[in-house]
Amino acid sequence: RWALADPPSPEAREALIAFPPFLRQVLVNRGIETPGVADRFLRPDERQHGSPFDIPDMDMAVRRILFALRDGERIAVYGDFDADGVTATALLLEALRPLALHITPYIPDRAEGHGLNQAALTRLRAEGCSVVITADCGTTGLSDGGAVPPGMDIVVTDHHLSSETRPDFAAVVNPMRRDSKYPSPQLAGVGVAYKLAQAIYAKLDLDLPGHLTEFVALGTIGDVAPLTGENRYLVRRGLVRLRRTERPGLRALLGIANRQMDRLTAEDIAFQIVPRLNAPGRLSHANDSLRLLTTADEAEANALAAALNELNTQRRQLTEQAYGRARELLSDDDLAAPLIMAGAPGIAPGIVGLVAGRLSEEFHRPCLVYTQDGDGHVRGSARSIPEFDVAGALTQCAPLLISFGGHHRAAGFTAWEGDVALLKSQLLDIAGAALDGLDIQPVLRLDAEGAPSAIASDLEQMLDTLEPFGEGNARPVFMTRGIRVLSARTVGDGAHLRLTLGDPQADRTWDAIAFRQGGMADAARGDVDIAFHFQMNDGGPGAARRPALELNVLDFRPTEDHGAEVKPS
Repeated sequence: RWALADPPSPEAREALIAFPPFLRQVLVNRGIETPGVADRFLRPDERQHGSPFDIPDMDMAVRRILFALRDGERIAVYGDFDADGVTATALLLEALRPLALHITPYIPDRAEGHGLNQAALTRLRAEGCSVVITADCGTTGLSDGGAVPPGMDIVVTDHHLSSETRPDFAAVVNPMRRDSKYPSPQLAGVGVAYKLAQAIYAKLDLDLPGHLTEFVALGTIGDVAPLTGENRYLVRRGLVRLRRTERPGLRALLGIANRQMDRLTAEDIAFQIVPRLNAPGRLSHANDSLRLLTTADEAEANALAAALNELNTQRRQLTEQAYGRARELLSDDDLAAPLIMAGAPGIAPGIVGLVAGRLSEEFHRPCLVYTQDGDGHVRGSARSIPEFDVAGALTQCAPLLISFGGHHRAAGFTAWEGDVALLKSQLLDIAGAALDGLDIQPVLRLDAEGAPSAIASDLEQMLDTLEPFGEGNARPVFMTRGIRVLSARTVGDGAHLRLTLGDPQADRTWDAIAFRQGGMADAARGDVDIAFHFQMNDGGPGAARRPALELNVLDFRPTEDHGAEVKPS
């Protein structure tokens, strides 16, 4: 279903009269209706920075860490194994190493699970670590219910939702705490780590190294955190640094991913860099990603980049195989149900979430995929749709779960194999009640309607200003009715469509690409309505052609059949 945004109110139109009409519409669609807010959005700067000391427990965290630094205590940085956790770990290591005599990184493997566990803390204590700073974990305490070893203090930096009961740690630095008044609470884990580093350097009256924002950009995009407010400012700064990064590992990874460093975008990071950073944590060990981010050795960087790329290729293959297996297990009744749940032995635990995401995207239903590990447990991941809180649903099923956690749209769980049938039954009941009567057909939200040439004349010079695009600031999507298809051919082994389109209001043509729509080639003829966004096609590194604006067609349909079927949002 296509949903066209309402036009600006007279008040918003008057307030934003200085902006071109299509840019004005894009701003209003993002809740921006005054010149001051528009200026902060289009030119984010230090105004978006909150004081790190406004985050709960920041003072206590800094005092404990400064005491450890003065006394030469051994400090461990304990991170999670996804891109957010790894970049947060790398950031804290690089921020603290100039200040600390002894600092040890620790990232658990996937078998240990997310978060702190007693066995790992006991090993770190035996190595002499008396302070552990977490990165993207720890708010809920020890995941295995164990105890912190005597003589060890835990300083948490995290952003996950917390319960009313907090662990008895030295500090729990989390802007998402219920008692937090921090103005930008939706920082990623790496963003919270950055604020801790900012606070430590402020207390020491030192300048925080600017290159740390490279980690913030990578981790914030990788965690799909909203690119608004302080996140938008930090990611913009980080992207500027990444486009001239001196890190051998990132330079090597960008080369393998065929990305032009000087034109790097948030979308390049989301779709090309983050999957490669995540691959070791899914299939081997995230230490390889941490080493790639922090090494200064060119040879090691090249070897690690190649290894991450190979693991990412394996990850894609395993995901395809597991997706096919899960798809085969689904009956017609499963596909008609309000929630999909499937599992099988042999699916790598690191990819169950990817398979759940594929199924959820295909059927627009909350989906849970689990693997049986042979010890009587099933371990799974859930991915959901905006209309259904999957973490809340698992909370209602807590008596049937060994452990669980997550967010509105994504969660993980462990259960006894014998309880899976009852768990599925309860989740189906919960989803049926929550989704009853709702139209959960996928919606493509359109910012404005117009001819590509008219929109481009307003926006072509402003696209860079609207970036970075991602969660909370989607790339603007536009609609054109009755555009003529001049040519259409399949590319990418028939998976995609390459189009030439005639602009209905200008004497010009547009190059266009329609990804994953190769099967619609027969419909790409005559006059069509298109939903699209603009993108730059630079041909990749070393290309002879000049960068050119083209259309990325997200959906299309024959004008005569469906032109009127656009509803207001």
